[in-house]
Amino acid sequence: MSADSTRGAPCANCGDYAPFNVGRAGPRSGKMLCDDCADDSVAYIVDCLDCEWSYTCEEPRYNWYHAKIRVQQEGNTHETEQRVFENESHETVWRNE
Repeated sequence: MSADSTRGAPCANCGDYAPFNVGRAGPRSGKMLCDDCADDSVAYIVDCLDCEWSYTCEEPRYNWYHAKIRVQQEGNTHETEQRVFENESHETVWRNE
């Protein structure tokens, strides 16, 4: 069985057709990305609703899932630290920029 060089899928970001065998194009963290979109960056931000604390994680789009998980972890850490060390309840929210 030979590999078909025309196999691919639409890019999850721009919608252009991306062959599987070109550069970094291919499935990345559950999303198909073309070469151009894989080079773009994506940022996730977590903000505290109760104070001025904020954290931003920027990664290449092909590594978007790592950025998302990282801001969620930082938000959870902030909430825990405020609850344990300051005896305060803080709520954080994250968003994609």
